Amino acid sequence: MTLEKWSINTAKTAVVSTDTFWLPIDENTPRNCKVLAISKDRCGVAQFAEIRNDEEWFDHWHPLPKFR
Repeated sequence: MTLEKWSINTAKTAVVSTDTFWLPIDENTPRNCKVLAISKDRCGVAQFAEIRNDEEWFDHWHPLPKFR
């Protein structure tokens, strides 16, 4: 038996993780490499992005997944 680590949102428009969360951009955020990022307006659409030192577009990020 596997425990699901995701669910479908109530609007049934997205699959969301139940055990990982967006990370705030701070001084420990990796810079100038590809990550998933959410814009400050949080319109709900993640995108591949590079977080730069003068970041003003994004406020949260997440590492990319990898294959086992």
